[in-house]
Amino acid sequence: MSVSQTEAPNKAIVSIKAIVPDDATTANLLGTEREGTAVRISEDGLLVTIGYLVLDAEEIWLTNHLGQVSQAWVVAHDFDLGLAILKPVVPIGNHWLRAAFLDKVVPGKALQATNAFNSIDCAVIGKREFVGRWEYVLDEALFTAPEIEDWSGSALLNERGELCGIGSLATEVHTASNIVMQGNMFVPFSLEGDELQFMREQGRASGTPRPWMGTFVQDYQGQLVMVGIYKDCPAHLAGIEPGDIVLSVDGEPVGQLAEFFRSVWSLGEAGVVVPLAIERQGTKKEYMLNSIDRHLFQLSPTRILN
Repeated sequence: MSVSQTEAPNKAIVSIKAIVPDDATTANLLGTEREGTAVRISEDGLLVTIGYLVLDAEEIWLTNHLGQVSQAWVVAHDFDLGLAILKPVVPIGNHWLRAAFLDKVVPGKALQATNAFNSIDCAVIGKREFVGRWEYVLDEALFTAPEIEDWSGSALLNERGELCGIGSLATEVHTASNIVMQGNMFVPFSLEGDELQFMREQGRASGTPRPWMGTFVQDYQGQLVMVGIYKDCPAHLAGIEPGDIVLSVDGEPVGQLAEFFRSVWSLGEAGVVVPLAIERQGTKKEYMLNSIDRHLFQLSPTRILN
């Protein structure tokens, strides 16, 4: 059954433990044992969490507030948002949360951050773009303070107990008066209705798959530097190496991280050739990367070059 969010939102919160094989794609980067939180978001028991918790997992275990345990599987990944949808093998509770209206989640808004371990009162400090070096851009992420510990997959709730966002990371946040605080970045949550049904049926988000290169890129002293590359990904197969400096995409110079990623995505969908110019030890080199759909790559074990 559905219950009002003001009755018992914490009853929709479960803890996650994910076990990842030693030779999995993300084992070296994210570890082989990961713990965090998931939030039940549908009457039939679907849950949402931050995607990196369960990426490449061979086992996923859920525990609810009563101590009931169930194994779970990944129903779908949305790599653009960085979220994953889970389904327990056996039901462990019937409370679930609805998505909040995100246009009402504005700087200064009082909220609650809660997870399987603790809960705190917090506020929205900023609502702005976030860029991750793993080919990731959120147009409008939610930044909150103070910081909640064990943030991975934490639920960000409004006063009605509706779900505003899913915890991604800890970071410094800057207030309007330029005070620096320790806080968190949350991925805004709005997966309901047709989109959630599509993910349930297809195992992925409904959008056109973006071209993926398999790189980690850092904006360092005004230069875009390759700091990591997945083995056997398009960048690796094309000859790109850690330490290479990105100069241009398809002949157009790029100087900002978000600009670089968006330039690649603007070339077309996954599978498009990405013309990339880089600098290596003072020498300019040009490469043609045969991009792929990240969903396909995650099926095979690999490692990161660094």
